[in-house]
Amino acid sequence: MRRGPPPSRLVLVPALGLLGAVVGWFGDGDPVAASVLLLEPLLWVLVSWMVFGALTRGERLLAFGLACGGITAAACARVCRPPAEEGGIDAAPFAERTRTCARELPLPASGFTLLHWTVDDAPPAIVATIAEVLPDVVVLRGTVAPALAADLDAALGGESISLPGVRDTHIFTRGAIDLCGKADHWTDAPAPGVTMGLVFVSVDGATRFPLVVGELPEVWSTADWRRSVRHGRAALRTTADALASSLLVVALEAPYALGAPRLSATLRAAQLWPVARGLDWPSRPFGLHSFTPVWAGEGWRSGDTRAVRQGGVGRSGTWVRIAPRWQGPE
Repeated sequence: MRRGPPPSRLVLVPALGLLGAVVGWFGDGDPVAASVLLLEPLLWVLVSWMVFGALTRGERLLAFGLACGGITAAACARVCRPPAEEGGIDAAPFAERTRTCARELPLPASGFTLLHWTVDDAPPAIVATIAEVLPDVVVLRGTVAPALAADLDAALGGESISLPGVRDTHIFTRGAIDLCGKADHWTDAPAPGVTMGLVFVSVDGATRFPLVVGELPEVWSTADWRRSVRHGRAALRTTADALASSLLVVALEAPYALGAPRLSATLRAAQLWPVARGLDWPSRPFGLHSFTPVWAGEGWRSGDTRAVRQGGVGRSGTWVRIAPRWQGPE
């Protein structure tokens, strides 16, 4: 095949960058684009193979264009974009019932550690793995046998709860699950394919905070995925606004590529900031997407973060230390 002029190879940089920008722009609102972004690990393998092939043929400019174009496309796809939400979405009904509890919480005297982990079927060995990293709060998603849940309770020495209506979500704590009014938990489905739950967690008797756990629909999992995602983002924002607590912590199962830029913009607009966005999918050979992010209000700041892995479990867990930005009395 006849080679074109060498400078034409540089066209790959803006071309691939533009392609990445277009796919990224629609990625968390269109199921086709979202599926393409989820295949990013395979696309990087393909680009690497093309770069290697170009180098072996001595086409250094082509290899340079492919490498720079791939990096530019990945960067453009990750640009945080303004929320594109449905209007008129009400907050989860539990927000009205728990608003007073959320707003009257005192400033925490100390921080806590949280482990957020999604597993398909929790193996017995996961108890020792969780106990080893010493979390104060565990949000575990997946199938957990009653005997394993009892072992986790014993290992942490606190309380636990399984949230009905929020698919396979279990919360364990070294402290306690507190009452707000006459209930210790609330669950709602404010939009199709979207579920949320709320508990108030106490750690060491000096730190009490509202914890919202939510689940957004997986790609292609609902008939109108675009609308479900927009409704889910809007419901999260209105719920956080209604609770109006600077101590709010949100642990999401959001299986979208690149951390879902519009979801990020939505939560930032609700004064929630990322404290952990571990790259937990795929877990091997390396992670590129954050499916289980943790967000917190302005009363918290993030500390150390680490990945927690267990043999036989496809996803890694995210362990994070969350510290108070302003400390109350000891």
